[in-house]
Amino acid sequence: MMRNRESRRRIGEERFNELLAEKMEWEYRFQELESSYRHEREQREEILRLHENTRRLKHDMKNHIMMVTTYLQENQVEEAKGYLSHVLDELNHIYTYVETGNSVMNYVLNWKLEAAYARGLCVRAEIENLAFGKMDSVDFVSLLSNLLDNAIEGAVAREGEEEPEIVVKIALRRGYETIQVKNSIARSVLEKNPQLKSEKAGEEHGYGVGQIRQIVGKYGGECQFFEKDEMFCAVALIPSE
Repeated sequence: MMRNRESRRRIGEERFNELLAEKMEWEYRFQELESSYRHEREQREEILRLHENTRRLKHDMKNHIMMVTTYLQENQVEEAKGYLSHVLDELNHIYTYVETGNSVMNYVLNWKLEAAYARGLCVRAEIENLAFGKMDSVDFVSLLSNLLDNAIEGAVAREGEEEPEIVVKIALRRGYETIQVKNSIARSVLEKNPQLKSEKAGEEHGYGVGQIRQIVGKYGGECQFFEKDEMFCAVALIPSE
């Protein structure tokens, strides 16, 4: 009798553990779906906002053209030049939406690059339509976000420049889906911190580097950090096959 009772108890515990594991798995899946839905919703809202800004810009341009035409009709050439210069300056600080064909990449790029524009950074981007299909979406978001955050935080205007610069290139190179993020620097980062260790919050380029290396390593990829032409360069290479 005792043996049967012990056997039933053990079976009950095993069943309970199975149900608990199943419950945790469903909770994890639900959190992933909820996170994905939230990202999609935020992206849609961002697209609508940017489209509204574009519509307003189109309306404003008609007024600007009419104003310049008025100056020229009255032979006020210098006033027309000054007005156009002011309009162009405003246009250079208006963020335009990036469409890559990858909804997760769209979300991160537009979120981070708009933040860069808001901080007065000059941004150049060359983006190919890549899926990064081997990567879990959570890992991809963390990887791209950390690369961009480091560049935004570390960007410093070089001598003779009016504003700091970041460059983002996403492309397929020799069998690797590659993310390259560069930012202008006023002095060497690697000379001061060759291991890119983060000893305190806000240290240039140190924050998040460990996580970048961990994520890239998880997928059998490579990381490269170097400096060239007064730019700090961070490259993540993920095997495409």
